[in-house]
Amino acid sequence: MSNEISGKALVVRRYSEAVKLQCVSDIERGRLTVKEAMEWYDIPWRRTIDRWREKYGKDKKKTKIVRILMKSEQERIRELEKLVADLQIENRIKTAQIQLWEEEKGEKALKKRLNTQQLKEYEERKKLLESL
Repeated sequence: MSNEISGKALVVRRYSEAVKLQCVSDIERGRLTVKEAMEWYDIPWRRTIDRWREKYGKDKKKTKIVRILMKSEQERIRELEKLVADLQIENRIKTAQIQLWEEEKGEKALKKRLNTQQLKEYEERKKLLESL
C-alpha cells in the first residue's frame, strides 16, 4: 500500500498478527536480538517491535483501571450543613447546662470549677447570649 505525498511515495507497512507474535516469540526465546528481528522481518523502526512486545510479550503491561471519584460540591455542602446543625444543638445543650448550674450554685461557684479555656468559652457564650 502506498500513498502519494508531495511527489514522494509513502510506504505504509501492515504486519499480520502472526508475524507480530512470531517476532516477539523469537526475541523472547533468544533466537533473535531486536536488531536481528528488525532485519529478518523487514521492520524499519525499533519502536514498532517495542510496541509489539508491550502488547504481545510475556511481560506485557496489564492495565488496571482505577476510578477516583470526588464528592460533588452539593454533597459536601450537605455534610457541612449537618455538622453545623449538630454543633448548634451541642452549643444549646451546653448553654442550658451552664444556666442550670448558675441557678443552682451561682456564677462564682461555676467560675471556680472551670479551667482557663472553659472559663474563656463561658464568658464568650455569656456575651453572645446577652447580645441576643
